[in-house]
Amino acid sequence: MTSTLDWEFPLPRTHCGVPLGNGTLGVNVWGDETLCLSVARAGFWDRRGGTPFTLRATFDRVRERLEANDEAGLKALFASDEADDPSRPNRPQQLGGARVEFRFEGGFSPRHAVLHLERGQLEVELRNPSDEVRTVTIWVHPDDEVCVVEGADDAEVTVRPSWEWVARQLIPLGYSAPEMIQIGDGGGFVQDVPENEVLALVWRRRSEGILIATALDGDLEDAAKAAVTRARALPDTGAKFFWDGYWRDVPTVELPDEELNRKWKLGLWKQAGLTTPGGVAATLQGPWMEEDKLPPWSNDYHFNINVQLIYYPALMTNRLEHFGPLWRMIRGWMPTLRANGEVFFGREGALMLPHAVDDECHVVGTFWTGTIDHGCTAWVAQMAWLHYAYGGDISVLRNVAWPLLKGAFEGFWGMSEEREAEATATNFDAEAERTLHRLMRRIAMLTEAENCVLLLPDEERNELVALPFAIGFSNKQLKELRLSAVEGAAARAFSEGTPIILDEGSDEEWVRRIDARSLIIYPLESEGEAESAGVILVLNKLEQPAFTPEDLQPLSVIARQVAGQLAGTERKNRLSLPVTVSPEYRGAAMNAWGRDASFQLAAWHMVAQLLPKAAALLGEPIDECWQEVEERLPLWSLVGDEEHERIALWEGLELEESHRHHSHMAAIWPFASVDPFEHEDIVVRSIQHWNALGAGLWTGWCLPWASILCSRFDLPDAAVAWMNWLDHYTNVGGGTRHNADFSGVALFDNGEMDSRRSDGTRRPYSEESEVMQMDASLGFLIAVSELLVQNRRDAIYVLPALPRKWKRLRFDGIRTEGAFLLGATVEGGRTIEVRVRCERDGVLKLVPGLGEQFEVAGEIVVGVLLEREMKKGQSLVLTRV
Repeated sequence: MTSTLDWEFPLPRTHCGVPLGNGTLGVNVWGDETLCLSVARAGFWDRRGGTPFTLRATFDRVRERLEANDEAGLKALFASDEADDPSRPNRPQQLGGARVEFRFEGGFSPRHAVLHLERGQLEVELRNPSDEVRTVTIWVHPDDEVCVVEGADDAEVTVRPSWEWVARQLIPLGYSAPEMIQIGDGGGFVQDVPENEVLALVWRRRSEGILIATALDGDLEDAAKAAVTRARALPDTGAKFFWDGYWRDVPTVELPDEELNRKWKLGLWKQAGLTTPGGVAATLQGPWMEEDKLPPWSNDYHFNINVQLIYYPALMTNRLEHFGPLWRMIRGWMPTLRANGEVFFGREGALMLPHAVDDECHVVGTFWTGTIDHGCTAWVAQMAWLHYAYGGDISVLRNVAWPLLKGAFEGFWGMSEEREAEATATNFDAEAERTLHRLMRRIAMLTEAENCVLLLPDEERNELVALPFAIGFSNKQLKELRLSAVEGAAARAFSEGTPIILDEGSDEEWVRRIDARSLIIYPLESEGEAESAGVILVLNKLEQPAFTPEDLQPLSVIARQVAGQLAGTERKNRLSLPVTVSPEYRGAAMNAWGRDASFQLAAWHMVAQLLPKAAALLGEPIDECWQEVEERLPLWSLVGDEEHERIALWEGLELEESHRHHSHMAAIWPFASVDPFEHEDIVVRSIQHWNALGAGLWTGWCLPWASILCSRFDLPDAAVAWMNWLDHYTNVGGGTRHNADFSGVALFDNGEMDSRRSDGTRRPYSEESEVMQMDASLGFLIAVSELLVQNRRDAIYVLPALPRKWKRLRFDGIRTEGAFLLGATVEGGRTIEVRVRCERDGVLKLVPGLGEQFEVAGEIVVGVLLEREMKKGQSLVLTRV
């Protein structure tokens, strides 16, 4: 893999520029005739206008006003006290810094740039009309707020503060013009923000080159002194140490698609400068803020997907230390999160993280649906758990994941209520359901059966009733599959073909009597009694048996347990979430809510599934409520008749339009609260409906998510297609946009089509509406990793499904749960080798994708799964036989 990336000038705007940064200082290099550096400092906030979450809103009050359709009352719950004061902002806002322009004698202008990834430096080639060449090298120190420009000692330097473009908006809010700084070898300015910190930006000509430095301080004079001092000389620590370590850690990926390879390398580069371990916790744009307008959406923290897309890649790219700034910030917020949760939900121990906040966890704006979106809390809790799972850092588990998981659970429990359960014999342990379904899938695979179903007794009806999952049967057919209870092990079936009556001792006989039309009724004996605990119905297509009665023994045991549970317990009312939202769906309208949003159900299931694991590791007691959720909470809400069920947004509402937030399918990813293949019919119909509505209302950041959903359901070509679709949301310099980069493919576009006049001519339009966000760039890293390696519920899967056109590829170093580093080689369209390195003692459960048998350490392994104890430092190489 090459270690450089190239750009061609002109790069016409800030966000078309090459990004350099260290999580705190951000520099975009761009220009046409002039070489421009847009310089910003993350954390430069005007925090006025932030709303304390618990000022007025509680869950009961929100529910009361929604159910009464009281829009005015609802808005009053979330209104900012400063909303009506024109002298103060109505929301917090981050601010940009300045444009630093370099002009060179002799007519030199930038033509070409080469980014040297391994040393973190950008070389800009400049040419003049005589075709003479000179080179300027630009880099940002990884440990300090300093940018170095080498080879520009003779350039004329002009600093243009952001004030030049945004003064009209800031003056009414109490701002004053920046104070300019003049020093012998440079200059700069200091920008004050009422009631907040001061930003200083200084440049100086030094022996190392031109140094540009920033400083943030509560005092104007102190900020200026700090920036002047910082620009005097480079820190002692070397940049080489950081970059050597970074590129040593991250995975190497060589795909058979050069454009995807470029995006992968650029994504890794952006991660290094965005979520840098010593930097500021990353917002929507991180430190890369434009100077010519106020950064959109305040450049705040969005926790309903954006922060997650930015930080998840640290897991699979083996850079867990990048979570440090985020966890430090969130731990500092814990008292606020607890106050939010306990007041809003009225439940002790609950936490609540609103979806859009500033760096002090004050709500940005009055978007009520986002503010009550409890999935935000759960999603961040899951991310903290995964940090532990990928690396084994017990302090992260104890101090971050555990309190977030518990607080998220208590919040969900606080808003839940009971609803009467349907009168069926299907209230059983969720883990037993999953185990049963896996075994049934195995039976169907072994026998090539079209249909396989398990029936259990319903004593109230005196019938045997099909459990609500099966291979090959629709829900409607399942309800019709009832057998009258009879004495002993005999039963009769309503079907074409001849029923086979089995009794004790007939195990050998029944496997010989299978034919293409037979329905086999296999009795599962109750312990100590003659009555059947249930039967299996198998419609078999094989002439020869493919499994023995011994194969069914585990199924028999579990079936007896489930039957015993049905017979010995009262039906429980199911749990329900009466007021929920699906992120950003219907905006903040009065109908932007419903009961049991699939996103929130999946989030709560995920939390309930992780808590017992975390408790066991920490020696904490088990709360019975966790299992209650697994048993009594729906997996999702469904719409459609019984033969056409698909995942709903919330109860009674299917996806009505193309929508950027694929939240209704969150049970598949990110929460992985279900195995999608155990609910294949529902998932297939849901994806088909999603496809039918198209991508016209999508945004840049939702494309990696779409790709991941397809990878999780073994649709690799679709996954690659959505990765490639991201091109349409990428500007000329590689900056990923919220909107499409041109008109005609999406409603959210660059506005070009709106500029047309009715007479066929065009009005001038500008790119001032460009919204750059980092979530799509880093989300792309997740999408590629998910295509190559997946942590599924039962094992780690390597290349679970290959795109048809991908005949050759190689990767190494993708990190997984359990602290394993995975690599693989594909030749001729088949995986031929898988490599594993263990970073922590543990059990490896791996589906390497090498066929029905493979070799490891001289041993032939038969089957698709490898399971073995591993020690830290141990490596394995698995090869196809």
